[in-house]
Amino acid sequence: MQVRLELYRTADGHFCGRVVHGEGGAEFPFYGVLGLVGLLEDLEPEEPPEAVEGSADVADPQSGGRPPDS
Repeated sequence: MQVRLELYRTADGHFCGRVVHGEGGAEFPFYGVLGLVGLLEDLEPEEPPEAVEGSADVADPQSGGRPPDS
């Protein structure tokens, strides 16, 4: 999954911005760190991780975050 994060800090110190998802550029605004985390959790990958080049180097969350055996 590819996302672009545009992050700003408001005058009162909060983070806000937008996440641009994938090549199509769907934009999702957020306010605050919890808003960003919730937004990222809800995003759907554009293609399965197996189809992404180099994805075998990424740790599998089902294995407790350990990288795959070589």
